[in-house]
Amino acid sequence: MAHQYMAQLDQDIKSAVLGNVGTIITFRIGTEDSMLMAKEMYPEFDVVDFLNLPNYKIYLKLMIDGKPSNPFSGVT
Repeated sequence: MAHQYMAQLDQDIKSAVLGNVGTIITFRIGTEDSMLMAKEMYPEFDVVDFLNLPNYKIYLKLMIDGKPSNPFSGVT
């Protein structure tokens, strides 16, 4: 599932997605989404990290063998 920002989703759907998703990949995002993603990727990345992410860079957290990885960065 891909969206430009989380506000596009109904609250119930947003809660269901975040409660069940295994892999998260994000480019630079706005303030509201940064607060949400910082909770998902704490302590490696905070709100400011998401707001200042350079072009072509990503932050991600993968589900590997049924276990979430530590969040890390990458380049596209």
